Amino acid sequence: MLKGMFQSFEHDHYFEVIGDGETLMRDELRFIAPLGPLGWIAETFVLRRYLEKFLLQRNSTIKEVAEASPSVWQRFLGNETN
Repeated sequence: MLKGMFQSFEHDHYFEVIGDGETLMRDELRFIAPLGPLGWIAETFVLRRYLEKFLLQRNSTIKEVAEASPSVWQRFLGNETN
């Protein structure tokens, strides 16, 4: 992260083929809130749970779109597939 509200923020995706036509996506999220001890308190009691819930909801949507018919997921790819 170059700019933003976090002191540090890294978010990586890893994809692994686990079966015939099946892929496992794994998120790794590392962050440090600003403001020293106050940031640590926010991380511990608010941010971790919030970001975990956000990623689970977003990943559920990604899965739903990825498993839909091509007419659905191609809308997210723009003109590259036409």
